[in-house]
This record gives sequence, structure tokens and C-alpha cells, in this order.
Amino acid sequence: MMIIHRYITLIIISMLPLCSHAEEADSTGRFEFGMQYDTELQTNFHGDCNFLNLLRLDGSVRLSENMRFNISTLSIAHANGNIASDLQTFSNLVTDESIPLTIAVAGIEWTLGSASKSRSTSESASKFFIGVRNTGEDYFASDVTAFYVNSSNGIFPTISANYPIATYPYASMSLHYEYDSKYWGTKATIYNGEGHYRLAGKDNVFRICPKSDGVFVMAQGELKLRGKGEEVKGNRAEHGGVVPSPHQSSTSSIFFGGSLYKDSPTLWTYAEYNIGEWSTSKSRSKSPSSLKSPSKSSLSLIAAYSHCFEKEALCRNFVGVGAKLDSPLRLSHSGESIEFGLFSDYADYSFGHEYATELSCRIPLCKHLSVKPSLHYINGTTEKGLFGLVRMTMVF
Repeated sequence: MMIIHRYITLIIISMLPLCSHAEEADSTGRFEFGMQYDTELQTNFHGDCNFLNLLRLDGSVRLSENMRFNISTLSIAHANGNIASDLQTFSNLVTDESIPLTIAVAGIEWTLGSASKSRSTSESASKFFIGVRNTGEDYFASDVTAFYVNSSNGIFPTISANYPIATYPYASMSLHYEYDSKYWGTKATIYNGEGHYRLAGKDNVFRICPKSDGVFVMAQGELKLRGKGEEVKGNRAEHGGVVPSPHQSSTSSIFFGGSLYKDSPTLWTYAEYNIGEWSTSKSRSKSPSSLKSPSKSSLSLIAAYSHCFEKEALCRNFVGVGAKLDSPLRLSHSGESIEFGLFSDYADYSFGHEYATELSCRIPLCKHLSVKPSLHYINGTTEKGLFGLVRMTMVF
């Protein structure tokens, strides 16, 4: 275990000089580097603790005007075993074992249209990708769902619990396509039916064996609806998947998604409704207070449902509701709002059930560092109790 911790520390130290020049590299567009390090302390409030570390390194090399080679690696370390036997896994960093190094993304990306030149939403854009890929790169990553730390918000258990697919920390060979325009978009991905994390051996991330592993397919269609006073930043509706384009600011969305593994289909839907933004007066006090009020705040509501049609599915139904608040509070030296989120869900399994409620808060300390305390109440067949965690995230 100490070797893994030293390995992660060494990578962080060696990557800092590269990440410090990331903006300069991006100005030319030839090379791009990025790093995210998450460290998390968990407790069950009865003396048991778990310490987790996740390091993600991102790199991209421009091969031509429209083509890039992208690679992302993950390094995961556990100090202790899991402290909860919950069915949904209350922390999305938890894995079955420590993984010194694995690949989340590795392949060629080819873009056409505005995606290869600018981020303008007035033009259409297409993107192709072939190579190793994780489902979380393209699906279940909207602004609201990405805020919560429970694993069910990263991918619904009606999918992750039923199929051995390329969900974190696993990945598999894939063929991905997406099209994005001002009013609508679509995306679809074909994965090798089983995900892996090893880089060598029979079960590795580069494995392509549809005869024994099967094929896993996810697809999405998207319809974007105008909001008042906005261009494409208002209401949006999506069919077949879940991810708004990262360069667009979506306020309200309805998502319909579908996946197919062998002969077993799963459907899901969830809606994110932004009640609206409101302005608050800035603090005029000249006192050296560490808290100040930004000019805007917003509140988003979310509701989700998913069903697996496989008769012998491990998880058959999932339903959840929640809210996320971009509060009028921020630290004086941080330009971001302090965020609060509440989410409660129910998962129906073939052998039992589980209710889970999460209350989280994200506090940005500076441009590169944030802290997220989170409280979880679990009531299910295999676990019942209160759990807490504190996660620190460093991004370059």
C-alpha cells in the first residue's frame, strides 16, 4: 500500500511543472495536459475509517487540424477496506481493490465542423472516437448529477449492477460518435461487452471479443429548447442519453436514455429543472470578512427513474429526487459559489432494496482546490446507518 501511495505522490510532483504550463500549451493547441487529484476520508461514526486517493492524468496531442490522440489514466489507492456494505456504494471513488495504473481513455478523436475550430453553438459539429473509453466520459455527467458523490448518480444501478461493462474504474474498446447542432444532437457508443482495468493479460482494456463478451450499446438523441432571453442556454430535452455538451450552459433538461447488452434492454429518464437565477446585492461592508455574496444564485431540481427489462436482473428499478443550490455565498478569494446538494433515491434489487439520502456541500477554496463534505443515510437490506466523508479535489 505504501508503494501505491508513493507512486501517486511521485506522479503528482512530476506532473505539476507540466500542468503549470497547460494554458501555454493550449494556446498552440498541439499539446494539452491536465491533472485531477481526489483524496477522501470516510467514516461510519463508529470508529471505522477508510482513506482513498484517485489521481487522473489527461493528455492530448494534435495530429492534424481535425484529429487528436487523447489519453487519460487513473491511479487508485485504498488505505483500508470498505466501511459500508451498501448496495449502491455511497462514494463514487470506491473500487474493489487498489489499482496502481489503468486507462480510462486512449484513442483517436476526429472532429468536423465548429467542434474543431470554435465553441460556437450556431454551427453543427460531429465527433468520432475509436479506442479505449469509459462510459462516464460521455454519459451520466450533467452538471447536477456530477455534483453528487453517490455512485448511482454517476450511472444508474439498473445498468452498473446488471452488466460487466466499462464503468469506473473499468474501460473497454469502443467506437463513439456524436453530432451537435444549435437545436438538436445525438450520440451513440458501441463497447466491448465487458470492461477491464488491466493493461496486459487476457482480460485487458484493449480486448475485443464480442463472441464471448457480447456488445454493449448506449445511444442518445437530444432536442434543445430555447430559454427566455437566451440562445441555446435555456430548456433542453434529450432522448436516448444524458450528457449536455460541456461548452453549453444548460438550465433545464429532460433526458431519455437507453442501453442494450446482449438481449437485455434498460431505459432511463431524468429531468433537471432550473427554477431560475436571482440576483443578490453585493456586500458593501469594508470589514475583512472571508464570506462575500456574488451577484447571482440558482436552484436546480432533479428527478430520475430507470427500469431494466431483464427478468433475472439484479437491480430492476431506480428512482430518485434531489436539489442543487448555487448559493449566494463564496469565499472572498474564490470566484465560485459555495454549492449545496440534496439527493434521495430508492433502488429495487432482486433480493432486497435500499434507500439512500445524500447531503453534500462543495466549498471552492481557490481556482485549483475545493473541499466537499458529504453526509449519507442508508437504509437497506444489507446496510443501515449514517456515513460521512470529506473529499478534497485539486485540479490543474
